[in-house]
Amino acid sequence: MLNLVNASRGDYIAYCEGDDFWHDTTKLQKQVEYLANNQIYGMVHSHSRAYYVGKNKLVKNAHVLPRNLKDNDAYNELLIGKRNIWTLTVCLRRDILIDVLRECPECSESKWPMADTQLWLEISRRARVKCIHEDLATRNFLIESASQSADPKKVLKFKLAGKNLIEHYLQKYKMPNDIENMIAARVISAVMEAAFQAEDEECVDLLYAEAMARHLKVPWVFHLYTSGNRRSIYKFSVRKLHTLIQVKRKIIGRLYRLFLANY
Repeated sequence: MLNLVNASRGDYIAYCEGDDFWHDTTKLQKQVEYLANNQIYGMVHSHSRAYYVGKNKLVKNAHVLPRNLKDNDAYNELLIGKRNIWTLTVCLRRDILIDVLRECPECSESKWPMADTQLWLEISRRARVKCIHEDLATRNFLIESASQSADPKKVLKFKLAGKNLIEHYLQKYKMPNDIENMIAARVISAVMEAAFQAEDEECVDLLYAEAMARHLKVPWVFHLYTSGNRRSIYKFSVRKLHTLIQVKRKIIGRLYRLFLANY
């Protein structure tokens, strides 16, 4: 990637990978103008739509970020999950990107299947990050990709790699124990849910044991997950409960998007 960036010209770089596209014709103008007028900022990103290829379905306001983001605290917001950046919405300063690629092996090592998370983390430590609260791009969700899959086992593998990356950064840049524990609990919870979906009982138990050993606060449903693993009599009921929770999340998400569409 460094060779490609070195060969580029101009002061800014914007991403548009695969079949993603920018549906707002003013996207680049808005982002470049913001960076040009605010030198302490290194990167801008935005909200996004989602197009699900397999269902031929477009969802507006599919990716919406909170209005109360702190531009000078993007690093912590990324780790705690408050700021989730979709690559196709990003525009950043070329010089900062070059520094990150030269100084941070995490951004080029093949053991990390995600190529963007570590970039955003490193950039956010060097400059402020701005979210433009507008729907500027459309992300295409394929049936199968590096980060999306219909196979629960592939999803679990990707989630475990993400957990390893976050744990690496918790060691690389130390932070207060309470914040570190909150981040660790969030990551373990996400992976435990994926492990339960993949029916990887050993992984569920290992994650649960890790959370208990570190005295982390995990959602109550994860206590049921590990109980369902150990006692087959619970498995059917726990999976039904998990399905209900997923349906509830989808309903809340749809209501939120409907509210935003009429805001």
